[in-house]
Amino acid sequence: MSETTGPHSKVRLALYYVCTVAILLVIWHGTASFVHAGYLPGPTQVLPRLATMMAHQELWLALGASLQRLAISFGLALVGGVALGLIIGRMPVMRTLIDPILALSYPIPKAAVLPLVMLWFGAGDISQVFVIATTATLPVIYHTADGASRVNERLIWAAMSMGSKPMTRLWRIVLPATLPDIAAGSRTGIIMGLIVMVTAEMISRNDGIGSLLFVYFDMGQNIDMYALVVLLGMVGLALDVLLDLPLRRLTHWTIQR
Repeated sequence: MSETTGPHSKVRLALYYVCTVAILLVIWHGTASFVHAGYLPGPTQVLPRLATMMAHQELWLALGASLQRLAISFGLALVGGVALGLIIGRMPVMRTLIDPILALSYPIPKAAVLPLVMLWFGAGDISQVFVIATTATLPVIYHTADGASRVNERLIWAAMSMGSKPMTRLWRIVLPATLPDIAAGSRTGIIMGLIVMVTAEMISRNDGIGSLLFVYFDMGQNIDMYALVVLLGMVGLALDVLLDLPLRRLTHWTIQR
C-alpha cells in the first residue's frame, strides 16, 4: 500500500492539521491577551460568535451567493485554462504568441481591474465572475502548458506510427499525462479565486461574504468581522481538501510508493 495514501498516513495528516490549528489558537489567544479587544478579540469571543451567526439565515445566504459565484468562475477557469494550456504546451507557435500576453497580465492585481470591468458590465455578477475566472484561469494555464510540453515524445511518436489522429493523441496521451499539473494549477487557482472573490464582493457591495464583511467593518462589529475571516479560512481549507480528493484519484499513479 502507498505510504502516502495508507490509513496510517491519513491519520497522521489529520493529527498534523489538528496540532497546527491548536497551535494557532494558542498563539491567537496569547496575542489577544496583550491587545485591546476592540482590535483583536480572542478565540473565546470569536468562535462562539461564529457559532451564533451560523444559526441565522443572513450568513448562509451570503455564503451561498459567494460559493455559487466561485463555482461558476472556477468552472469557466478550469475549462478555458486547460484548453488554452494544452494548446500552448503542444504548439510552440502559440506559446510564442500568447506567453507575452500572460506574462503581462499575470502581475496585474485582478481586483484593480474590477472597476474597469464594472464600467462595461455593471456592478453585478458578470463583472465579478469575469475577474474571479480570469484570476483562477492563469495558474491553470501555466501548469497545464508546462505539463503538456513535458509529455514523453516517444509516446506521441508511437501513437502516430499506429495511425492515431491528433485529437485521439491529445485525449488518450497528452491529457492523462498532464493531469498532475492540471491538479496543481486547479488547487492554486481556486484559492486565488476565493481571495479575489472576497475583494470583488467588497468593492461591488451587492451580496456575498465579502460584502457582509465590509458591512460589519462599517458598523464597527469587529467580533463579527473576525468571525467571517475565520469562516473564510475554513471555506478555503474545505475547498482545497474537497478538490484534492478527486484529483488524487485521477492522478494516483503519480503518488510515490
